[in-house]
Amino acid sequence: MATSAHSDPAPATLEAINEMVRTAFPGSRNYCHELGPNYAVSRLEASDGDLRPGGFISGPTQFGAADAALWFATFVGLGRMEPMALTSELDPLPPTGDRLGVVRPRGRRHRDPTKRRRHGASLV
Repeated sequence: MATSAHSDPAPATLEAINEMVRTAFPGSRNYCHELGPNYAVSRLEASDGDLRPGGFISGPTQFGAADAALWFATFVGLGRMEPMALTSELDPLPPTGDRLGVVRPRGRRHRDPTKRRRHGASLV
């Protein structure tokens, strides 16, 4: 199978992830805030349209940021970025009603011991 420089996957670094998100998904307000050996932290600065009465950040906004954290954690596990990675299950703790205007969920990847070659992620 022939390969080219364009088929080599980009490494999953903080700068590369944020550049890919800005380029491939220009409407996204999520960005990768921190990467670790088995986790990623996303960040989203909430706008007025994301707030519910009382100034609480809406659940859908929080879950979107959580999904981004899990997506970024997938990159850490794979060692490369996959723009079309799919979240098949997301079961975080219920949102706590953040009123700071910034959502910073942390996604952690783990291996499901019941399935071969499969990775999952959970919020911590």
